Amino acid sequence: MSFEQFEAGMKVEAVADFEVREVMASPVGSSVRSISTGDVGEVREKRTIGPATWLIVYFDSVKRQINVDQTNIENIKPA
Repeated sequence: MSFEQFEAGMKVEAVADFEVREVMASPVGSSVRSISTGDVGEVREKRTIGPATWLIVYFDSVKRQINVDQTNIENIKPA
């Protein structure tokens, strides 16, 4: 998959199980959020800073916004 296929407001679906670690400047570590195959969400934003591009996706299953970067882009598709 490519970031060009995604835009803000688009519905997406997970095509594989994956985990995303939340790093929120916590002194005791960070939480891991698991996304499962079939979970659906909505792209809230598409961001590019320099060479880095990522999506901010709100997944209904975890009720959180998750950053989907280059390491996880293959795990989602337009719904």
